[in-house]
Amino acid sequence: MFVTWRLVCVAVITLAGSDVRATLGRPSVSLLGSGASFPSRLYVEWAAAFKAFRKDKVQLQMTYKSTGSGQGNAMTIDRRQEVHYAGSDLLLTNNTYRQVPDLQMLPTSAGAVVIIVNLPGIKTLKLTPEVLVGIYNGTYTLWSDPDLKSLNPDLDLPMKHIRVVVRSDTSGTTEIFTRALSAFDTKWRDTFGWFSKGLNESADPNLRWNSSAYWLSGRTSLGVSGVVTAVKYSISYVSLLATRHLGLTRCKLSNKAGRSLAPSLDAIRRVVKAGNGKFDTRFNADLVDSNGAQSYPIVAYTYLVIRMKTMKNCDSAKELYRYIAWFTTNEEASYLCKENGMIPLSKNASERIVRGKYRVLCERLIHS
Repeated sequence: MFVTWRLVCVAVITLAGSDVRATLGRPSVSLLGSGASFPSRLYVEWAAAFKAFRKDKVQLQMTYKSTGSGQGNAMTIDRRQEVHYAGSDLLLTNNTYRQVPDLQMLPTSAGAVVIIVNLPGIKTLKLTPEVLVGIYNGTYTLWSDPDLKSLNPDLDLPMKHIRVVVRSDTSGTTEIFTRALSAFDTKWRDTFGWFSKGLNESADPNLRWNSSAYWLSGRTSLGVSGVVTAVKYSISYVSLLATRHLGLTRCKLSNKAGRSLAPSLDAIRRVVKAGNGKFDTRFNADLVDSNGAQSYPIVAYTYLVIRMKTMKNCDSAKELYRYIAWFTTNEEASYLCKENGMIPLSKNASERIVRGKYRVLCERLIHS
């Protein structure tokens, strides 16, 4: 692997080496990412911190654009634009790996998908997985439904239609959410399935929202949060971070043990700890509907999608791998993770990325 990578680097330097050495002294290098909105604020803050970490070595132009997992992956896979990595909550398919065997997904952190509602005067709401499925399949249409009232006997739930909001763009957050709905209910799994496609994109018609159940849609987690903020009696699903500064009501959701839990860093941490860094051969892991009395039921890893051997710019490739080594081991990176509503990788997972089978190329490249 190292020999192949080094040959690629030599070729790039020969063809375009002077382009990135734009200034005397410290080289000027770009490192561009695009994709998932789920961890977007974390990636923006990581970029600023890593840029400062590298300032004595390189003039790093580093940005991350929140475009949604689908678009970020497409940019990286098809090279539609100069993007060096994608942020993705959306797992790559076997067909994609066959078409582009150079691709690799690397987990960066774990987060929760949170159910938010806009119910005037109500600050907390309890849901079960069964009721959540029923809201999204169209079984429950009124907030005053007896099943909702029985879960929340102290609340004066209004006799208003439930305005279901979904993502309109291809979204890893949608995939995590529908993966959870499929785990909660076999009928949902068999009827609607687990999907990421937006409302107007081609897909198996069975892998789609029930058109009679949803009312509105929005792009990205922040866009959906904005719709729920503006529309009374609405409900949707977003990242934990997207709820922090908007004052939206976060629902409690019961888990396999029957415990009703609010989404929190502690609840995410328990799920990650229970998983103990167990990944499949693609370095993916499914955390939804985990066992454990204190485990929040909709938790997932978010990933970077990178090209292991065929990045076009060698200097950008080196900085990308230094960046990966940094966020998997650096204390500031871990601190920023928690500050942005995410949980860092376990020590087990970090060691596998830095030293084990999924080591990012080689230490000579990372530290050169």
